[in-house]
Amino acid sequence: MPLRATEWTESSFELDRSPQPDWLLPQMDSLAAKGPFGDDKRVQLGFFFDSYFLPENVISETLDHVKEAGVKLITSHYRHWPVSKGQSRVPEQLHACGLLGPDILLTHGNGTTPEQASLLTEAGTYIVSTPDAEIFMASGADPVGFREDLPLTCLGADCHSCGPVSMMHQMQMALASDRGSQNSKTFAEGHYPKKMRATVQKAFNLATIKAARAINMDKDIGSIAVGKLADLVIFDTTSPSISCAAEHDPLTAIVRHAGVREIETVIIGGRVRKHHGILENVHLAEGREAGFDVKHEALDWKDGLSWKEVAKELSRSRSEIEGRIDKVNKELAKEKLIGMMGGLKDLLVD
Repeated sequence: MPLRATEWTESSFELDRSPQPDWLLPQMDSLAAKGPFGDDKRVQLGFFFDSYFLPENVISETLDHVKEAGVKLITSHYRHWPVSKGQSRVPEQLHACGLLGPDILLTHGNGTTPEQASLLTEAGTYIVSTPDAEIFMASGADPVGFREDLPLTCLGADCHSCGPVSMMHQMQMALASDRGSQNSKTFAEGHYPKKMRATVQKAFNLATIKAARAINMDKDIGSIAVGKLADLVIFDTTSPSISCAAEHDPLTAIVRHAGVREIETVIIGGRVRKHHGILENVHLAEGREAGFDVKHEALDWKDGLSWKEVAKELSRSRSEIEGRIDKVNKELAKEKLIGMMGGLKDLLVD
């Protein structure tokens, strides 16, 4: 669970010191009873856990509980870095609890030691790297997607607040980062690399089939095959960005040159969600039919909500949240959190 505040105003900030709220596990049980979700039942219940400061028996009891309830995947932040000693030891802690395995997905993994890499590989535990967020937001070391001692990696996107979440962007960032790192190391030794370890093919696999394997859904998604869900992304090969490049090398055109503007059509589970470069309308009633508690005036609109109407709702929500933020003291919260983490002030430099 992330940190929670019991009080946050213009003049005060108090943290909730309880390890986890009373409603957490009952809510997970309730959600698990309703899953899987979606008209094709592809949406499985997952659980995010970051409270590795708790005793090992509490960690074990919590994660065992949600797994028994039906959670298919547990994910946690993990980096081996000076900012957090606890977050640096997540693989070891999960291993000690007997929980490190294929149903654990660790996010980031920057700075993973060779010993940790061996531990994760033996357990079948994947790391999902989010290159742009890790580079822009100082995750402590280079992204790990192409590390040779970490065969179980894939690519994902972190957050819209950092940058584009498109997988083409993530592939491009991962390639650029790893090639830059390899070049710097080779140049420093007085040499020049014969070839790059980070290839277009590897980047494409990290964003597709290896990502599907990481969440244990490669039987259903991640590649185009008979019997899998009909998930297709169709690119416009006449766009200025990939015209001619797509004829010469389609894979390189997608990984190195394409962006979201080149995506002409998106089909998910056999249903068209984007066509002629335009997002299809959102029908909220489908969400209700799939088991979600949807409440909105447009719930029964025959034509659904267009993207512009969705964007208007997002803008309204953003303004509401900004209004609440204006009523709290962010600097006070920052000071208290840094103090709580202990020794962090000595680590922070200009």
